[in-house]
Amino acid sequence: MTLRFQDILVLMRFTLMNPRRGLRAVLDMDLPLGASVAALLLTAVISALLTQGSAALLPVEGNPIFDFLTGSPLRTALIQGAGMLLTAGLVHFLGRAWGGHGRLEEAVLAVAWLQLFMLVLQLAEMAATLIGLPQLSVLAALVSVAVFPWLLNMFVTEVHGFHSPVKVFLGILLCTAGLSFLLSFLLVALLGPETFANV
Repeated sequence: MTLRFQDILVLMRFTLMNPRRGLRAVLDMDLPLGASVAALLLTAVISALLTQGSAALLPVEGNPIFDFLTGSPLRTALIQGAGMLLTAGLVHFLGRAWGGHGRLEEAVLAVAWLQLFMLVLQLAEMAATLIGLPQLSVLAALVSVAVFPWLLNMFVTEVHGFHSPVKVFLGILLCTAGLSFLLSFLLVALLGPETFANV
């Protein structure tokens, strides 16, 4: 099945109105794992390019984490790709461990589809900055903060056939807290504790 650009826009709008049914329409395309991974990595590369552009427009001085993440386009792309693959892996394996029945390719495609929405908001934020509308840029950032957990919650629920989005959301919160704790240790190990002394 070949999707035209307008078809993707229609699917995105439908997904925003009904996240579970919208994602199901995407999953019903039954893409193989390789195609799903390719879609995910493509969105990671585009996101990395937009992140580099945003960093050039609005550099953040004295932030070691920001400097590490945006130190080079290749590093940014690798971090984006690794983070998205990790997210897809967690969606699959933790969801299965909690009784879900989703397949790995469905988890990967769901994360790629989610990232497409984040790319649109990232692009809107960057465009608002370019045309000198900082309030619109802040609004796009706030919408991203709200849309990401909402869609992730609905997508995980649909991929694994769970009945309670509330329980899924609590599981995501616990997982996020654990990952944040682990990543903080990894960053300290990579950059050194002295780097964060004045952060």
